[in-house]
Amino acid sequence: PSQGFKAFCTPPKKSLLAGRMQVIPLSGAMGRRSTRGPPRPRLLLALGLAAAAVAPAARAADSCPLATSDGGALKVAYHDGSNTMCNEGSTTSTNEDQATYCEAFCAINGESRGLPVMMGNTYYGFPLEDMNKICLGKFDGATNESKEIIYYDKDKLAFCQERAYSLNEIEKEAARFVAAIYIFKYEQMAFRADTENETAHFRKKVQSDEVQSKVDRAVNKLSVIRDELSPLAESLRSAATSDSNLGQAVQQLKDRQIQLAQVMEVNLQRFQEFVDGCNNMFLTKGPKEEYLLDICPQTNAACIDNANSGHVGCCCGVNLVALGQAKVEIDGLSAAKFGGTGKVADRRLDDEEDSMAVKVCPAAIQEASKYIESQTSDVLGQEEYALFMADIRQKYAAYYDACGAEGAESRRQLFGEGEGAAEARGGEAAAGASPTPEEERKLQEHVYNCVEPVNEEHGFKVAFSKKSKTGMCAQEPKITDEKITKMCNDFCSPHGISLVIGTNAYGFNLSSADSICFKSEGVLKYNKTLTDQCTEWGNAFPEIETKVAELIAELDVFAAEKQKYEARLRVAVEELQAFMKSTEYEKKLSEAIDKLEVLRGLLYDKFHQESGARESLLQAIEQVKKKMLSVQETLNSKVPIVKRFLEQCNDLLLATGPNQEYLLDVCAQGNAACIENEASLHVSCCCGYNPV
Repeated sequence: PSQGFKAFCTPPKKSLLAGRMQVIPLSGAMGRRSTRGPPRPRLLLALGLAAAAVAPAARAADSCPLATSDGGALKVAYHDGSNTMCNEGSTTSTNEDQATYCEAFCAINGESRGLPVMMGNTYYGFPLEDMNKICLGKFDGATNESKEIIYYDKDKLAFCQERAYSLNEIEKEAARFVAAIYIFKYEQMAFRADTENETAHFRKKVQSDEVQSKVDRAVNKLSVIRDELSPLAESLRSAATSDSNLGQAVQQLKDRQIQLAQVMEVNLQRFQEFVDGCNNMFLTKGPKEEYLLDICPQTNAACIDNANSGHVGCCCGVNLVALGQAKVEIDGLSAAKFGGTGKVADRRLDDEEDSMAVKVCPAAIQEASKYIESQTSDVLGQEEYALFMADIRQKYAAYYDACGAEGAESRRQLFGEGEGAAEARGGEAAAGASPTPEEERKLQEHVYNCVEPVNEEHGFKVAFSKKSKTGMCAQEPKITDEKITKMCNDFCSPHGISLVIGTNAYGFNLSSADSICFKSEGVLKYNKTLTDQCTEWGNAFPEIETKVAELIAELDVFAAEKQKYEARLRVAVEELQAFMKSTEYEKKLSEAIDKLEVLRGLLYDKFHQESGARESLLQAIEQVKKKMLSVQETLNSKVPIVKRFLEQCNDLLLATGPNQEYLLDVCAQGNAACIENEASLHVSCCCGYNPV
């Protein structure tokens, strides 16, 4: 103390009272300094007046009523040490001891997830009224720029909690949409497997002795072949109707695309309001509505709600945006340190009701897996299913491709690009080394001087196989029905369905083959306008996938930034607590006239020094908002296109290759005439595909 303070506090030489007299240093409401000595007898005035007549009545701490704030909505929490002066308590006599109480009280499920704000230390304390000026900060109207450490505003909190679920709703709907994509892809794969089985079955039937005999006896052999192939086409079409698994998957995909667009339209603005207006520290309560812990009386033994008291206390704040929860509850007095049961066994952060975080792809895989595992199909076995799920999980590991985003090119390459396709067309590219000029010349020559025909109306081209250029089917090396099937499958790979026209026993000319492949009476359908539209419309689906995958990637970045922000927040809390124990802090508070205001300023400035992590979080939020807007725009423009694609392109159409080749001339069967010759008899094949 200064000399002046000593002089002021020196008792007068003559007492106005008979007996001993105590002199009281004057004290204000803004922080009370302790002498760190044993508690002295309560106050008596030099004028001999009773203490109760002038000063607030001194009461024992254990006789204090339970204090509340905000009309009883907020309760002060007490522990066993709250009844004992700080310097007398075995667990509250040091700053470190007091900090452990604050940290335990403010923990969430035993973890430091928010901001514990301790008010007071071993040298001074505050009354409840002053503590509330720190713990119950108010927003300053529309700007929300008041420099508060912790905010308490029930309407604002309700507003933020309601909008906190906006991101959750978008993520959940995105997960359902991605699950629909997985299911759709699975049903596509099952449909293709079913198609291969059906095609093999019909091909075997066409090559059977029964059909061969029927063709042999028939005058119009082509009619017999068409009659045999038509049920195949109808069977394949029926496998993709609205009642089929694939049809239902298509409908679900359409529905969920529309739902995702609607959910995003509603919740994007709400998410904007959430991050703009709720990225602050909010007061957090415990399970019994406790919001402030009375750690111990420091300056005197007056109750905490006494305006002249000086207690060490603690309240807690959380950032809803960073924490990832809409409803947050501190451990409060249920923490193990206060004799409570704790909450480590039941982690509230994992509860779906409270959590705002949805991992889109794991949730999507879980939903899709339940559906896929429920399907009992002879078409797709366990091995194929395992490969499918392995592929999905591999894509998830990459995360950008986590939700199966594909490039548009994959839908343009309908057939003619699979392994063996080049060889089936008569080239050698599939074999490895490029041919020499002499070999290339020989490959281009045709033993019967035939030239690859071009359909003048549509620009279709006939591709010659190596066998068709070098000899007839029956000439050595002879070509078997199995080899014909393999060549046609290679020609139509990877997505086409091969329709073989002819066998090693009979064949047809080009006109007859065309009547099966794309004429109005044919097995396959061809409409150039529709085909071009389906190609264009089909590209809209991968664009949506890509945009959703980009959004999911940004959500992952956002989650990482939230973790970084939360980690930096914990570091800031530790640094803040260390600062509050420092000589610098003690000096500033000791010298301060208005200790409360200085405390508020120091806490605010020190806590907001971690601006780097906060800025990174804000940048991540902005990126999420941008991706959401991008997805919303894509959905608005592409969903109608995808709907048209799924409704109008779900049919068996003629497929063409990268060079407009539509039919493979496998070999001459009945004579050496070129395939376009009316008298020719060739084995050939064309390819069908379902754009969906």
